[in-house]
Amino acid sequence: MHKKNLQQLLWLTGLLVGTSNLVAAQNHKQSPEGNPSSTLKVKASVEVRGAYGFKNCYAAPDFGPATIPMQSDPNNRERFLFDIPSAVLSIEKELPLAEGEVIKLVVQTHLKKELGLKNVYADFKGFRIGQAITNFCDPDACDLVGGRFVQVRWQHPLNPFCGLTVAIEQAPDLVIYPKEKKADQDKKPLRTHKNIPALSANVRYEQGKLWHVQLGGLFRVLEYRNTNTKLDIYIPTWGINIGTAYHLVPEQTTLKLQGIYGQGIGSYMADLGDLEKEVNTVYATGNEASARETLDAWGVGMGVAHKWLPKLRSEAAYRVVSAVDTERGEDAYQCGHAGSVNLFYHPTEQVKIGAEYLLGVRKNIAGYSEDAHRVQAVVGFEL
Repeated sequence: MHKKNLQQLLWLTGLLVGTSNLVAAQNHKQSPEGNPSSTLKVKASVEVRGAYGFKNCYAAPDFGPATIPMQSDPNNRERFLFDIPSAVLSIEKELPLAEGEVIKLVVQTHLKKELGLKNVYADFKGFRIGQAITNFCDPDACDLVGGRFVQVRWQHPLNPFCGLTVAIEQAPDLVIYPKEKKADQDKKPLRTHKNIPALSANVRYEQGKLWHVQLGGLFRVLEYRNTNTKLDIYIPTWGINIGTAYHLVPEQTTLKLQGIYGQGIGSYMADLGDLEKEVNTVYATGNEASARETLDAWGVGMGVAHKWLPKLRSEAAYRVVSAVDTERGEDAYQCGHAGSVNLFYHPTEQVKIGAEYLLGVRKNIAGYSEDAHRVQAVVGFEL
């Protein structure tokens, strides 16, 4: 396990355990019986995947436009992939408080080669404290925005149909394109300084189980320091995100739509967040690479989920993510298209068996594009 993940796990687990003990002690004093009841839920889910990349020798675990190799390696003929893409252990505990209030504790970890945190948080009276998916995301719309960060979130109902949620979130690490060695970065006068937290908010209107629409916003400030002048430089970054899910046929067919636009928020966006050697947040400009500018990007996604029979379901999805043309190199990511269609049979609510087809297309700034295709079989279990 990485040291950073271990520290986060210990800190967040300690926070939740401490909160649990304090609440239990308080409830014990307030309860006439002196023996408050609580519920504990433990659940594990595992997915096993076998995939075949029949174009571009594509056998990497992560499939997406940003990771498509632009030049095929003639020495790499590996097209088959067999792995466990998801293995999660979830623990939920609810502790009753006085006057009918409840505090909910959630711990979710990835059970793979290395223990990784997924969600670790506590919910109480509209507050959420811990690590969870960013408040900027609409989890019920398309898979276009994501990222899990330590945060303090507050949710407030405006009326029976509409709610407001605001949060202070740990910001993702700043990534600069092109990547440079630390020794080379230290020679430049302009360097990254403090990692300032991000502010996020969303307003969600929900009409029962028929449809919902959510408008979200994100604001973050990047801080640099000029070592020559000893002055701090602040660059604002922001993003807007709108998502919706509409049940065309109740409990049978659902349409999902999502759109995002922002400056310097690539770390939150699909595809851009997967780039390892290119820009996620800002890029360097000028001959001396002493200036920093944010990357403008936008994305649109849609999906349709349909239940053919009580135990037979499928979903088709498509998204496009594009970065605004800048001074980045000609081989840098310009835009990507991703599509998928699947069919799953659920003999029980805890088991699914099915197949999926995936398509990805990547285009670089110079106009050169490459595509990749994959078919895969998936078996999932939930205990």
